[in-house]
Amino acid sequence: MVIFEIVDFCVGKNMAFAVFNKHPGPWRVRQIPSSEAATKFWRRVIGEYVNENYTESQIENPCWGFVNLPAI
Repeated sequence: MVIFEIVDFCVGKNMAFAVFNKHPGPWRVRQIPSSEAATKFWRRVIGEYVNENYTESQIENPCWGFVNLPAI
């Protein structure tokens, strides 16, 4: 359902922006690379928040395995 996806994205984006604004500073957001929806969401939200000025790396975490690590 496209409408629900848009609403979910907007709600999630607004919440992420509120947290970033309330707690400024360097951020590291982790997500499991196999979760394509999470990766797409965070790249889009973080990119919009910092005008595409962020770095991304992949690390191996003992508990999670490989994780994407966008940093702003």
